[in-house]
Amino acid sequence: MIKLTDIDHWSSTEELGMDESQRTAFISALTEEFVLIQEPPGTGQSYIGLQITRTLLHNKDKWKMKLGCYHYGGSNEKHQCILIVCYTNHALDQFVEGIIKCIPEKELTDVIPAVVRIGNQSKNETVEKYSIKNQRYKMHKRKHAQDVLRLAERTRIEILNARAILKVVREHVLFFISSS
Repeated sequence: MIKLTDIDHWSSTEELGMDESQRTAFISALTEEFVLIQEPPGTGQSYIGLQITRTLLHNKDKWKMKLGCYHYGGSNEKHQCILIVCYTNHALDQFVEGIIKCIPEKELTDVIPAVVRIGNQSKNETVEKYSIKNQRYKMHKRKHAQDVLRLAERTRIEILNARAILKVVREHVLFFISSS
C-alpha cells in the first residue's frame, strides 16, 4: 500500500503500462479534487479513464462515506457516484462496457444500480440495459411490487382481525345456544 500523496513511491510507467503523460494524469486524478483529462483522439484518454475508475472501484471501501446507522438498525450509507462524461455516445458506450466488466453482478442488479447510462443513443445491447430509461422501468416494476406487498400485508391483517371477530362471535353464539 502506498500513500497517495507520496508520488515518488507510485508504480513506474512500465509497471502501470502507461506513458509519462498518462501516468501523470492517472496520479492527478487520484490525488486531486478535480481533474480534466483532455488529449488528441487516440492518445489513451478512455484507457486512462477506465484505469482511474477501476482503481477507484477497487478501493471504494477507502472513499465511500458511511454516515452512521438508522435507529432501526439499518446502515445509513450515502450512495456516492462517479460521473463519466464523454464527447461521443460511442465513447461512452465503450467506457460503460469497460466499467461493467469490473463490477460484481450483484451490484449491477441492486435496488440502486451501480451503473446508469444517461442518454438514449446507445447502440450497444450490453450497455443499453443500464440506460436511465430501462432503470426507470425497473424502478416502476419495483414500486409496483412494493405496492402489491403492502396490499397483501394489509389484507393479511384484515383476515386476522376477521378471524378474531369470528372467534368472539362463535363463542357468544355457543354461549347463547347453551344458555337457552
